[in-house]
Amino acid sequence: MNPFTWRREHQVALLVGAVLGIVAGLLVGFMYNGVHYATLGTWLGGGSPFRWAVLGALVGFGVIYMLRLSRA
Repeated sequence: MNPFTWRREHQVALLVGAVLGIVAGLLVGFMYNGVHYATLGTWLGGGSPFRWAVLGALVGFGVIYMLRLSRA
């Protein structure tokens, strides 16, 4: 199944799932790494949030994709 051939509302759901996954990934990364206000600059500068955001986006994509596959 090619996501580019899906109807518009399914493509929007995929995008929303990715954005929510990014937010969830950043929040989990923030909690997991024990970041405090004093160390926030180091955490942001170290590239760690980018890795958590990518992981969250992949989880969001995967959830929406699997839901779409299960309904097809």
